[in-house]
Amino acid sequence: MFEQTEKQAIIVHRANESEYAHLLTNFISEFTEYEVAEWEEKEWNANKATTSSSQKVIFLGGSKAAQERYHGMDWKHNRFNMKYGWLGNQCVVVAASLTGNEIQDFGEYYKRKAAEYEAITENPSFRLPEGDFPEEQHEIAAEAEVVESVSPSEKKRLEQVRTGVLKLYSIPKNKIVELSLSAKSAVNNPRILKKLLRHQYDLVICRFVFSGDLKAFMEG
Repeated sequence: MFEQTEKQAIIVHRANESEYAHLLTNFISEFTEYEVAEWEEKEWNANKATTSSSQKVIFLGGSKAAQERYHGMDWKHNRFNMKYGWLGNQCVVVAASLTGNEIQDFGEYYKRKAAEYEAITENPSFRLPEGDFPEEQHEIAAEAEVVESVSPSEKKRLEQVRTGVLKLYSIPKNKIVELSLSAKSAVNNPRILKKLLRHQYDLVICRFVFSGDLKAFMEG
């Protein structure tokens, strides 16, 4: 708890989303004059009656408290299951798992936007790590190689994927269905989706901050 002042913000999150709350807190502290508190959802439920209507509250992630505010939300940004918006002094910032048809496009979008945010923050943490998803690449390549319709050139590409020379994203989107990947591999593999979700949260939080929407919400 903190003593109430005019420039206060509360980030409400689930326990497994604390790392994203920390990232957003750091940005708010760096780019605004607001004092920030991070509350897990159970803390919010216990103390929300004591909060002031002048306090800014950001519901981060998929908590029940956040979902209760989806209806009628004025979404300012909504792309690749990454979205945020606000009504009055309450804001929602959330990301959700991608579908098979979105994964390839998201990979290209991530690499482009991460480079922009890295240039702004001078922080290399937004880089997509070399050799990301090595185990999954092996599984995907092994499954795809048994498909009879794979051409010799595509087999060569899959070999590169398996050995780590190329990433999952290097498989063209129009080959995903042909290689039976959408149903059995990335889309149903929790390890891939968990890693992608972390990248999604990195991007949606950075977009919220560097687009000027954080400032618009705080000063609105």
